[in-house]
Amino acid sequence: MKSKSVVFLILVLFPAILFPQSNGIPKGNEQIPIQNAEFEQEVLRLVNKIRLQHHLDTLLWNDDLARAALYHAQDMAIDDYMEHATCDRKNKQLIKMCGTFERIEKFVSFSSLGENISAGQENAKNTVEAWMNSTSHRANILNPHFKFLGVGYFYESTSIYKHYWVQDFGG
Repeated sequence: MKSKSVVFLILVLFPAILFPQSNGIPKGNEQIPIQNAEFEQEVLRLVNKIRLQHHLDTLLWNDDLARAALYHAQDMAIDDYMEHATCDRKNKQLIKMCGTFERIEKFVSFSSLGENISAGQENAKNTVEAWMNSTSHRANILNPHFKFLGVGYFYESTSIYKHYWVQDFGG
């Protein structure tokens, strides 16, 4: 019984022990385990299909953009929020730690960057459809200046939305 109490204490009171890389401002060298590479690759495939339909070049996968996207997807899931800025939850309050591009630039350097986020969608198809139904998200997907894409997906059963999606663009 004592060991269950210790595990509970660690899981509930100290999530940073299990997810140390999702706290504060990233350093850019975080290596977060991928939960579902198929989901992430499916987003790339669907986005490229849409870009081809609009006579645009396809996007190339970029591992550094993917690490930035996964970092943010995990951070939103663990701290239970959805916004572009990176935040930490302290005493039940959300505190902004850094802005979108400040976070992405810790991982990669491009002359132009963009980001789409989504939460609650259970699969890549629904996520991309939701982005295409949003003017600003659609603009990122169809931006001819973007040449690279990284996608992060993170699932957390105890969070509000459970499914968190981030796509980071570079050009």
